[in-house]
Amino acid sequence: MFIKHILPNAVRLVLVPMKDSQSVTALVLVKAGSRYEKPETGGISHFIEHMMFKGTKRFPTTLDLTRILDGVGADFNAYTAKDHTGYYIKLSATKIELALDLLSEMFLNSTFDQAALDRERGVIIEEIKMYEDTPNMHIYDVFESAIYGKTTHLGRNIAGTKETVSSLSRADMMNYIASRYQGDQMVIVLAGKVDENTIPIVEKYFSPISGNLEKLSTVPKFDFETFSVSQTKPSFQIETRKTEQVQLGFGFPGLSLLDPRLGSLRVLSVILGGSMSSRLFINVREKMGFCYFIRSEPESYQDAGSFGIFAGLDQKNVARAVGAISKELKDIKEHGVQAEELSRAKEYIEGKMTLRLENTSSVASFFGDQELLENRMSTPSERLAEIRAVTLEDVRAIAQEIFVRSRTNIALVGKKVSKADLMGGLDF
Repeated sequence: MFIKHILPNAVRLVLVPMKDSQSVTALVLVKAGSRYEKPETGGISHFIEHMMFKGTKRFPTTLDLTRILDGVGADFNAYTAKDHTGYYIKLSATKIELALDLLSEMFLNSTFDQAALDRERGVIIEEIKMYEDTPNMHIYDVFESAIYGKTTHLGRNIAGTKETVSSLSRADMMNYIASRYQGDQMVIVLAGKVDENTIPIVEKYFSPISGNLEKLSTVPKFDFETFSVSQTKPSFQIETRKTEQVQLGFGFPGLSLLDPRLGSLRVLSVILGGSMSSRLFINVREKMGFCYFIRSEPESYQDAGSFGIFAGLDQKNVARAVGAISKELKDIKEHGVQAEELSRAKEYIEGKMTLRLENTSSVASFFGDQELLENRMSTPSERLAEIRAVTLEDVRAIAQEIFVRSRTNIALVGKKVSKADLMGGLDF
């Protein structure tokens, strides 16, 4: 299903041939994200991601780069997470060498022109404002700051703050790249119409990247401040503002990427709030009419995780919704779930995975994220086997472990809601 190859500079290459595909996605992942940053350089990973598209030695401007990719109808972009950054180009398989050439040029020869850097600083500050002014997006940042703490690596905003972005210098970026953009912290994935004949082409373009094979490890290395749960009472993170709707994030510390019970938590999430037939959707939206959307989702990092329930509500219904959600949590803790619910949840996960993995970009992410963050590689079939093995007892056990009142975290963005009213609804 996949071929793994390690370059002499420790860059890991994963090839995922996909029968009948005529396209290929080239994805380069780097262990560079907000959790690796110092407080005073918050947002530097994200800023660098932007600057990689602003010109190289061979292609001095953004237009020089994008015109080439647009000329072959490519999809291309980049993204920054808390634990990694990704750069990808998806295009016709006949143009794979072009994708590798341009990606390597960005990694090796981006100029970080000072004038372009200063312009992009303004762009990023506007991006920060946009997210802060969009409550149903901003709630996720507020929720994670409640779970992990505002000042921790996982609790801080990926984009940084207006103050840190304003102060970042070109020298800061060059130093960060020298420490993070190394071969042993990099994974390249090619998914689609590829085979082993592509390996020499990858080596041609990416061998110049600095790296040391001796730094590679067969187990995940935590070169960051790890997180441990110390919470002993419910916590609230509230941003009061004038809005028509209050955004709610309600959840708990969860499981890490490396926890073998993560499959059980994913099944539980689907049953509780992962679909339009889930308990929360039916009871809180359909029967009570409290919200337009409500969903639950786990989020995992190498050493920690969270389980969140999110909804948009009228101010008068927030405390009532917290009570209704708590009732569902209590019921699952005390009585578990039904065999039919378990079966449907497994089928849902399998169906969604099947649909997602028809796309070369999704396949590249599926394998790349595992290789970069977990140092293991499971095929989709193996992951589905883990889901199929989840039992009724597993779901109830994980609910009892995760849904603990003293570890409740509530994040709100919107009109003021009484903490006492919220506390009164936490009955589970």
